Amino acid sequence: ALKVFAVQIDNTNNATDNCYLKIWTSPTATIGTDTPTVILMADAAKKVQYTFDTSFGLSQAHGVVVTTAGTTGGSAPEGSVTVRIMVED
Repeated sequence: ALKVFAVQIDNTNNATDNCYLKIWTSPTATIGTDTPTVILMADAAKKVQYTFDTSFGLSQAHGVVVTTAGTTGGSAPEGSVTVRIMVED
């Protein structure tokens, strides 16, 4: 399993869209239908970092960045979003 210690989401290229990093542990998950394992938000025009002192485990990770909160929706942001994930396997 992967141990996730930190996630950085750079949403500075999207002046008006909040973005959501959604991560699934299933490679066959359907975006907008299946419930993500993890959802992390970055406000419009901001760079945020989430740090997990004791880490959390994922058996595998498949992710997407969208502009829709919650488990539904699959609209991509207009500008690019950079995500960096610090893991240990």
